[in-house]
Amino acid sequence: MGRGGKGDVQHPTKGALAQEDQTFGMANGSRLILEARMNSKETTEMNLEGLLQALANNRNVAGIVNYGSRSATATEGSGDVDLLVIVDKEPEHVESLHIWVGNTPVDLNIRSLHDLLADRPLTSFDSEMIGGVIIYDRGGTLQDFLATAVRRWVPQSSIWNESDTAFIRFTLSHAMHKAHSHLEDDHLLARYIMSTQLYWIVHTYLMVAGEPFRGEKKALDWLKNMKPEVYVSVERFLDATLLQEMSRLYEWLTRDCLSPIGGIWDAGEPIALARDSGCTEDLQSRGRAVLKDLLNSEFIGG
Repeated sequence: MGRGGKGDVQHPTKGALAQEDQTFGMANGSRLILEARMNSKETTEMNLEGLLQALANNRNVAGIVNYGSRSATATEGSGDVDLLVIVDKEPEHVESLHIWVGNTPVDLNIRSLHDLLADRPLTSFDSEMIGGVIIYDRGGTLQDFLATAVRRWVPQSSIWNESDTAFIRFTLSHAMHKAHSHLEDDHLLARYIMSTQLYWIVHTYLMVAGEPFRGEKKALDWLKNMKPEVYVSVERFLDATLLQEMSRLYEWLTRDCLSPIGGIWDAGEPIALARDSGCTEDLQSRGRAVLKDLLNSEFIGG
């Protein structure tokens, strides 16, 4: 849903510019060892310093940006390490790599210098990545490239069509009705449905507001700042032990997130989903016509 998603939250334009350059210094003496490890694909035996050295030793790598909450240069920490690797020539078909370095998961998002000069980011998350801290800059010009991209990639409101709206309304509403139907006979299934749908409810709040999805933590931070009542309801939902309280909060969140785009799909409203993305207008009237034809009846309204 959304694949990016999007109130008026400050765009992360100053991360790479305002923070002190923490360019990583290579230890040339370890180069052969690191290359041997990379050739044997034993990245789990490396440490983060070794990973950064191996990347910096690669002639195709123009720079490395550390975004996210964990510093790649810290010797201790928890969680994953997020890296944007800027290359001269991007690999064919591969947008990112996700590896383990020791016991640390590492995200390697690969972009070319050409990507930074494009009018639009490759993904909605690129605007977040370029706001990180530069930890390696081969030619000393990466900051200028990032600054140019920051100015160019002003977040745009999502352009929704009738098909997108119908799909979101149906999927969230259908899940809510299904969870409610199992409140009495299958508590585990009801809890499972409600819990998994919370992720998409939060996504929908962001998408309706035209705010990109920048990860779970920042999504919650956005809710806390921009929609505090929703944030409190999410918090109470996750803390709820009584099924009925969980269900009440879940229904409120579902109805609230859908209210700006037509509300819950409920009894009395046929809703059509598009066969392909090309159908963006008059979808619901087309759907009513198809239903009328299938039933060979005149009782379907308008």
